[in-house]
Amino acid sequence: MLAVGPAHVVTEPDAVHGLTRRAHTTPWAGGEREMWVSIRPASLSGRRITPADE
Repeated sequence: MLAVGPAHVVTEPDAVHGLTRRAHTTPWAGGEREMWVSIRPASLSGRRITPADE
C-alpha cells in the first residue's frame, strides 16, 4: 500500500511509548529504530489481498 500525504515525526513521549508498545512488526532491514513518523493520508493506492475461497 502506498500512502501519500503530509508527514511529521512523532516526538510526544506518551505517543512514542504507545506506538512502541503496540507495534506488531519489526523493521524489514533489521536493527533498532528510534523514530516514528505519522502520515495523514490524502490518498491511498495499492492492491488488496484477500483470503482464498475454501
